[in-house]
Amino acid sequence: MSMKDTCSSAFRQEHWDSFAQLFDEWYTRVPNEWKENARIKGIPDDISKVLLCEMGDYAFE
Repeated sequence: MSMKDTCSSAFRQEHWDSFAQLFDEWYTRVPNEWKENARIKGIPDDISKVLLCEMGDYAFE
């Protein structure tokens, strides 16, 4: 079985959706100043959600 087959068989859309929803909830608690800094630096919204939730303002250093 290839790596692609292994990953495809393990993927469940509902699991991915709940994971993404968690980050959406956490992102509401991220200060607007950090969100604006990410936008100014050109960091795409989907990536800044994960970076800012996981790394906080350390993502800008």
